Amino acid sequence: MAVAYSLVLTLFVYKTIRPRDLKDILVNATLKTAVCMIVVAMASAFAWIIARERGPQLLIEALLSVSTNPYVIMVLLVFVLILIGTVVDTMAATIILTPVLAPLAAQCGFDPIHFGLIVLMSLIVGLITPPVGVVLYITCEIGEVKVHEVTKYIFIFVAIMVATILIMVFIPKLILFIPSFY
Repeated sequence: MAVAYSLVLTLFVYKTIRPRDLKDILVNATLKTAVCMIVVAMASAFAWIIARERGPQLLIEALLSVSTNPYVIMVLLVFVLILIGTVVDTMAATIILTPVLAPLAAQCGFDPIHFGLIVLMSLIVGLITPPVGVVLYITCEIGEVKVHEVTKYIFIFVAIMVATILIMVFIPKLILFIPSFY
């Protein structure tokens, strides 16, 4: 509906595009969408392989073998999730990992809302980092900029996101004060 509405507005109301421009616009949109979908398809295939090879279960066993301190486990989990987010699509990783990691969080005494936000924030870092970095590829495609030109500037954003996640880990009241009203 939004595309149809925008098309009517730009063709007939604002007259910023002409009917003969539609072919080039559609071809350009198709190519940009294809680039993004190829990245998502490869990430989904990789996620299926990880799930089939019992990756999440092995991850929990490895984390519990390192330490019994809940905060150490959570910090290690954050960095593992950031790494997973760089090679697996966020949606696929969430679907695969959450059912397996939720009992670990409960065992460590973390609130489910707190844990869920930490998992999502950690995986989202992967959206702007190569090699999967779906958001990075989409924005580069839209902005008509090469990915390698942009990657040198994203590290400050990644550092800020990691710092935010670590603050979330160590100060859960920042996340849980609103849900505590209910």
